[in-house]
Amino acid sequence: MFNLHLESNKLNKLFSIAGIALFLGIVFDYFFYGKLPGISFPLYVLLILGGLVILARQHSVRIPRMTWFLAAGALFFSSMLFVRASMPLTDLNILTSLVLLLLITVSVSGKHLQQYLIIDYAKIILVPFKILGRGFTTIAEMITLRTAPKDTSRMPQILMGIGLAIPVLVLFIILFSSADLVFAKFLKNLVDIHVSPEAFGRTILVLAVTFIFIGAYAFT
Repeated sequence: MFNLHLESNKLNKLFSIAGIALFLGIVFDYFFYGKLPGISFPLYVLLILGGLVILARQHSVRIPRMTWFLAAGALFFSSMLFVRASMPLTDLNILTSLVLLLLITVSVSGKHLQQYLIIDYAKIILVPFKILGRGFTTIAEMITLRTAPKDTSRMPQILMGIGLAIPVLVLFIILFSSADLVFAKFLKNLVDIHVSPEAFGRTILVLAVTFIFIGAYAFT
């Protein structure tokens, strides 16, 4: 029973990471798909930092003081996007903001930046690959915990009920669709789904961004 409670608690924490990551993935699509970054970029950085604070409290992770200075720097450079319209400066501000966000990830998950040597800063270039790896392991862990064996005493009765309900449901649909032209048209429209290439591409974008943030937050 205690182990089940621990697994349930861990699963809830992992799903909270996935929920915030999915929210950021959807907002990323809304803010940036087919649009130039402006005021939306510092707002997005603020949302990323807000997600970090929420998850740190939930997981009882202490955020070091240095992290707050890095966060202030990330907000400052990201805000420069709508202050200066120069393309080289825009690219530089975006790059600087991303590097600071990466340093924030490292400052929370590892040793304090004050203790870093030159070799430690050089290793930061490997962090994105660790984040991607952590994304895969986190999703695998969520699936494993979600499909872990639970109380199966009532499973035969549930499966029997589903098995008895399916033929009745299929018969009802066949009879009703043959008697009602409106219902038949509704069923046809329900099955005949057209997905545009743009919708497919944006869905992939949302899932990719979600995956990145799952890895980043789990790593942190």
